[in-house]
Amino acid sequence: MVPLVSLEPAGRSCWDEPLSIAVHGLAPEQPVTLRAALRDEKGALFQAHARYRADAHGDLDLARAPALGGSFAGLEPMGLLWAMEPERPFWRLVKRDVQTPFVVELEVLDGHEPDGGRLLARAVHERHFMAPGVRRVPVREGRVRATLFLPPGEQPSLLCLHFRGAAAPRPPSSLSLTLSTGPLEVGAPGKAFLIWDNGCLASAALSPSDKVNQRKHWTWRRRPR
Repeated sequence: MVPLVSLEPAGRSCWDEPLSIAVHGLAPEQPVTLRAALRDEKGALFQAHARYRADAHGDLDLARAPALGGSFAGLEPMGLLWAMEPERPFWRLVKRDVQTPFVVELEVLDGHEPDGGRLLARAVHERHFMAPGVRRVPVREGRVRATLFLPPGEQPSLLCLHFRGAAAPRPPSSLSLTLSTGPLEVGAPGKAFLIWDNGCLASAALSPSDKVNQRKHWTWRRRPR
């Protein structure tokens, strides 16, 4: 039997969604090395590897089989993803364009050799930062710069704010992922929103130079019902 990598969900998933990884068709008790790799938007390589041993039926399920060494050890079903390290020292994995996925390549290599043995199986999986149907809308109003993520459908949604300083804005990938599984969200350094029970939305627009004790200019908007 030819070894086969099984992923669930298959094909694509959100970056913060659990990914089940299994390999079928191996020899009983066969030692293998699993390797995961991706490149960021600037071409920098990130990768991780772990050594495993198939069960008596030739199956390997990362949810039940502990890693025997490599980038991590022990029972870590998502270890191949969170343990990725950059090839370039001190390089951080940052998603700048949330409308495109990271493409993860998974390889199954024979044996536990440090440089990797014969390639047995391979799979490609897309890790997205926006769920299907989510829309990204740039917001430009006066000095306000923001990004609005809208969920599919016409139903009313709760509006949330992540307020950050201009020097450390919240990454847009965090906003799009939150929206993909939760409420409507706007991310804008220097812009705050509050929801009131009467359906009105109060917003305060602040420039990056504004201080906490300075006066805030409030405007009111009616939330759609």
